[in-house]
Amino acid sequence: FERSLFERLETGGHPVHLLDTQYRMHPSISAFPRKHFYGSLLKDGANVSEASYTRSYHRHPALQPFTFLNLRSDTHSSGAGGSFRNPEEARLIVNLYHTLKREAPAEVPGRVGVITPYSAQLMELNN
Repeated sequence: FERSLFERLETGGHPVHLLDTQYRMHPSISAFPRKHFYGSLLKDGANVSEASYTRSYHRHPALQPFTFLNLRSDTHSSGAGGSFRNPEEARLIVNLYHTLKREAPAEVPGRVGVITPYSAQLMELNN
């Protein structure tokens, strides 16, 4: 149970074929798995390496394809049923959304989803 099916098949002598090209992730996202999991053997496909794969809003520091935002905040609190909410984080998310719509209204014509595991944070976002 500690090994994947792939590892068990490989150990059992089944031939292994490494798929050497990925066609979905932006190169700045695929850089980590390429280096650490594939020993730099995995390549980015031509489609993701082309300039057209990069969006105009990627110029904004907070809207890069791969970004961590460190919000130092002590404003989180418990909501109903032990769920958490953080008003400062909610304001940051709404600000990012408005920045994205302002920077690239034509490139983001549809809806934008925000995923949160906390129902209290969802209510905070809806306020």
